[in-house]
Amino acid sequence: MIPFRDNIPSRRDPVLTVALIALNVLVYFFQWVLDDQARTRFVFRFGAIPRAFQVIGKGEQAFSMPLGQPQWVLRNGQEVLVDPPLADVRLSGTWAAALVPLVTSMFLHGSWLHVIGNMWFLWLFGDNVEDRLGRARFVLLYLLSGLAATVSQVIVNWGELTPIIGASGAVAGVLGAYMITYPYARVLTFVPFFYFFWPVVELPAFVFLLLWFLMQFVQGTAALAVPAAGGVAWWAHVGGFIAGLILMRLIAPEPRGQDGPTWNEPVESP
Repeated sequence: MIPFRDNIPSRRDPVLTVALIALNVLVYFFQWVLDDQARTRFVFRFGAIPRAFQVIGKGEQAFSMPLGQPQWVLRNGQEVLVDPPLADVRLSGTWAAALVPLVTSMFLHGSWLHVIGNMWFLWLFGDNVEDRLGRARFVLLYLLSGLAATVSQVIVNWGELTPIIGASGAVAGVLGAYMITYPYARVLTFVPFFYFFWPVVELPAFVFLLLWFLMQFVQGTAALAVPAAGGVAWWAHVGGFIAGLILMRLIAPEPRGQDGPTWNEPVESP
């Protein structure tokens, strides 16, 4: 399902939502212009590596890990199984080296599709959450949700060397905050059937976002049976969403006058 519009207007310009989108895009553009080796070093330096927590206090340690899976390639008319290149990973064993990437990893992405998908969801739902919370509280919710998300995935991937990157967890926190604040908002959604038939369906926000959350939970549960080797950080999405739900209850100001519809007020479609 791909959402493309909701029916909740914002009273104020979503300055911080736009700023976060711009920052994520700029960081990805910086990654994109690096050569392959420099990009790999950058991701391993600023991505959250679960094993970094295991080596705290043990001094610097070096590891090697394959970047991908062995692949069959055609050489001289014959298929040959080629091992993937190795990445040299150095972990300093300090608290700073383990903790700082919990924040920096939120601003890294693995592909244009990755960053575009995250930023589209942030643009669609973030403006209303920012409007409801105000700018300082919105940034607090975004960052704390992102931290909770990354920690959730670190726990699931405990001991792994694969870096955890992406704004997905922080954005999931925004989705959780939106659902608990505007559950009766209407979200116009493309629902793909086959390749050429994508009907537009209008769903209550709580239905769309609950379905989204259940998809993350089910796929995360299925992924527990598979050794971590990159891919999607499903449990970051789950942890971020739950954090957003809780934080919105804790830090949202009381609704006043024209603050817009709240959790118990249905919203009519335009």
